[in-house]
Amino acid sequence: MTMDSYAEFPSESSVNASAASPAGAVLPLPVLIGACIGSGTAHLASSAMPFQVDALMTGANFSATNSGWFGFFEIIALSLTMIALSRLHRPLPPVVTAIAGAALGAIANILLFSVARSTLACWGCAILIGVASGSLARSYIQAVSASRNVDRVYSIASGGGLIVIVGAISLVPLATRLCGPLGAFLAFCAPMLVATPLLLMLRKAPHAAAAHERAPLRLSAGGVALVFMWTLSSLGQSVAWSFAGRVGAHLALSEKFIVTLSSVGIIAGVLGSFGGAVIATMLPRSVVLLSSLVGVAAACFFSCAAWSPWSYAIAITGFWVFSMLSYAYLLGSAASLDDTGKAGTLCSGMDRLGFALGAPLGGLVVDHGSFLTLALMAAGVAGLAIPFCYPVLHRELRAAL
Repeated sequence: MTMDSYAEFPSESSVNASAASPAGAVLPLPVLIGACIGSGTAHLASSAMPFQVDALMTGANFSATNSGWFGFFEIIALSLTMIALSRLHRPLPPVVTAIAGAALGAIANILLFSVARSTLACWGCAILIGVASGSLARSYIQAVSASRNVDRVYSIASGGGLIVIVGAISLVPLATRLCGPLGAFLAFCAPMLVATPLLLMLRKAPHAAAAHERAPLRLSAGGVALVFMWTLSSLGQSVAWSFAGRVGAHLALSEKFIVTLSSVGIIAGVLGSFGGAVIATMLPRSVVLLSSLVGVAAACFFSCAAWSPWSYAIAITGFWVFSMLSYAYLLGSAASLDDTGKAGTLCSGMDRLGFALGAPLGGLVVDHGSFLTLALMAAGVAGLAIPFCYPVLHRELRAAL
């Protein structure tokens, strides 16, 4: 299927018929654009957390501990929102939660710029941003879950979302120069305001059969295996990524080198996502999914156990490529098990929950151990469930074909 086929606008009857079939529905191009915007705005908060923490510590004189709690409340709220939305018996249309999430995210960032010097108010805004991000993530996941070749669609949405995130972060220097350190929150508000009308494109999203869509989510054995494997992979990624900068400093790498490498990593993540879209019709999902999950575990190990600038650079670049690739194909696997998007929303919520717990666990290891111990823990956790859960998931996905 070529990119041109995304521009087809099927009739409502054809959408319903194809959504109920294994092949899924042709995804209209506007919905794909809306999914890219939704993906970017949904993951903006967690991706920009270092900038949020720096803004609070510099502009509001927050301690590192209070700034850390800000990130914790934000990610936990995101996770719990997605889990709660996955349990709705009568789910709201994706466009409704998308518009509501974008509006709430914009309001919360404006409030942060105004009241950030109050710790409790700041934490309250963190919860609002988490709820907004969870609503946006649920929207784009559900919007494309009933589409044809869902692995390819999620790969494109993830890559397009990264471009949105890079665009938002590029506004931070200008915003802080004009409005001070807390101006970073206004930079993160801008994409939410721009996204609101563009997210209206999600109203043309295909959907599963009505009776299926209203049924409560019941995870099969493969679904449970997917949740465990995804959550542990995310936990391992968080353990490694939270202290990747410290590993670079331990190797005596310059700040400029580390920042440049972060930019290269993001570009590699975009290319990895679009590469996942290209190979979606060339390789079986089982090959790509298993390879990317093993690649994530390996990248977690080498990003913490790097011994030279080159090994560190290769590990960080690989981390971005494999994490973005695995995320898209995990979402695609969830959609194959449940085309209503509920399973994908639940799994993605658990993914964020695992990511929230990684930093404190990794901190304990760094305080009482070594970077090699951290590497072994990160890789071990990320790969722990693969031998046990992947065969169960693979059998169920193969039976669903």
